Amino acid sequence: MALIKTSSLISDIRGKVQASVFQGSLAGLTLKTKVGRINKNSLRQNKTRNFTFKLQQDWRRLSIAERALWDQFTNFNPILQRRSHDLFINAQQNFIKFNSYRLEYDLDILTTPQFSKCEITPIDLTISSDGTTILATASRQLDEVLEFIILFLTIPFIPTINNPGSRLKLIKFTTTNNTTFDVTTPYKEIFGSIPQPGQKMFFKFSNADKNSGIIFPFKTKSLIL
Repeated sequence: MALIKTSSLISDIRGKVQASVFQGSLAGLTLKTKVGRINKNSLRQNKTRNFTFKLQQDWRRLSIAERALWDQFTNFNPILQRRSHDLFINAQQNFIKFNSYRLEYDLDILTTPQFSKCEITPIDLTISSDGTTILATASRQLDEVLEFIILFLTIPFIPTINNPGSRLKLIKFTTTNNTTFDVTTPYKEIFGSIPQPGQKMFFKFSNADKNSGIIFPFKTKSLIL
């Protein structure tokens, strides 16, 4: 903050010019520099775009045989397009979709999916919070060598809200050989505070096979804490 001495021609200045704010105070006329808030959503959107661009380049670098393998794998494991109940994603979209989640969770890109029997089973997941800690509890113990959890959570809502809208955000944490995972820190990094008892949350989750490239269908649930 800087104090400003006016002249006989300019006796007062108020308002904002770009990042500079002129305002009065007990000490006189002051100048402040206002730093804009970081838009975390924009940062996440840029991250997603960067991942997609990288994976598009990686797809182009695949050999003809590797692309053919993804074609076969996509036919073997068809996935409906998100906004269509009649059309399925193609091999390139499948490659980008699966590997985007791998990049989000700091895993290497899978260039060659496996057609062997999936080595894991789907999980169910519950979320709990006591106002200070958020826990995700799986229906069975996870195997960190074979699988990883993909988890989305929302901000807390009042109990009457019935739809999460676009508020589901990916929560980054490491899947280990456990049943319960503390996701408090990554949640606070995104949303800033912890949901309190009596509030409502939505969550979406799945677990993915690291070797085969299979992601089980996502489940979306809600709970009142």
